Amino acid sequence: MDLIMRVLSLFSGCGGMDLGFEGGFSCLKRSVGNKDWIESERGNWVQLKRTAFDTIFANDIRADARKAWINYFSKRKPNADEIYVLKSIVDLVKEAKRGGGKRQYFLQMLMWSLVAFHAKTFH
Repeated sequence: MDLIMRVLSLFSGCGGMDLGFEGGFSCLKRSVGNKDWIESERGNWVQLKRTAFDTIFANDIRADARKAWINYFSKRKPNADEIYVLKSIVDLVKEAKRGGGKRQYFLQMLMWSLVAFHAKTFH
């Protein structure tokens, strides 16, 4: 079984970094730093290989960003509208502390990620 690295995307916006992590998109050939990333070529454009990253949780507070993210990622993920949560980080942390319901697993991962980030950054 191939290793899948799950991504929690905080402050996701419209998903440019999420897409960059996952790969599997077209771009100008000259913008690719490593030729091993290229799956196919067509003129000045290349299709990049998919990576082992998989976005399993995304959030932002802007409805327009969520709409753009879901518009693109729904082509890749049938549950894109469930992955992207339109809430602030503060509200998500409060929800996790209360028990989180359906998203409890992702909220627990979020909490551990924030604790690890805080420990690395401020200690």
